[in-house]
Amino acid sequence: MENSRQIKFRAWNKETNVMYLDSFNMINPYEIIIGFGDIKDFIWMQYTGLKDKNGKEIYEGDILKDFSNRISNVHWDEYDAKFETYELERLTSSNALEYEIIGNLYENPQLLGEE
Repeated sequence: MENSRQIKFRAWNKETNVMYLDSFNMINPYEIIIGFGDIKDFIWMQYTGLKDKNGKEIYEGDILKDFSNRISNVHWDEYDAKFETYELERLTSSNALEYEIIGNLYENPQLLGEE
């Protein structure tokens, strides 16, 4: 059996400040948002395919803490085509278990010193 990453998303509604945590697949994103707002109101965050040390799924926008208590957030590096953390490193299946999700950019910006 081939080892492949499950493709799913969560969405932050910029207008209502609500995070939709359902495991969205992107077959038809317009069906997802019916009744929740306009598609332009959402910020989509993709699942990295990795889990933190507590077994929580890591998504783009998550804020992680490593074993040294350094804090950073997850983003997609388009140039190198990889998920990584600002200031920390590339996320891989071997190092993801060293991190703990402590929040995300939209619900907890104060964790990165932002308001």
